[in-house]
Amino acid sequence: MTDNDLSVLMVQRQADAWNAKDAEAFSACYSEDAEVRSLVGDSELVLQGREAIRESYGKRFRANPELRVVIEHRHVHDGLVTDLEYFPLKDMHATAIFRVRDGLIDRAWIHAARMLVSVE
Repeated sequence: MTDNDLSVLMVQRQADAWNAKDAEAFSACYSEDAEVRSLVGDSELVLQGREAIRESYGKRFRANPELRVVIEHRHVHDGLVTDLEYFPLKDMHATAIFRVRDGLIDRAWIHAARMLVSVE
């Protein structure tokens, strides 16, 4: 299995955990010091660390149990996985770029990150 194959496997695992609303499995796909950044502006830091990811996405999952993600297109190159995501409940698209290092997602850049992560 190539590094690109492993990267796709990890990104798919976190998408499957999103759809299962499993915050533990979702955050387990991320490194301890992972960062989630917004692609809007200058890559604003949205979340930092596996625990913050678990907590924030856990709130999102509890508040929106019917929210699902559909991967409409995926591209992988040198350990970067780019997904065009669709959220039917919100009729919304997002672009997500995931960097996988040492078998875990260590950086995610997401267009529409604030809308998807914040529950305020």
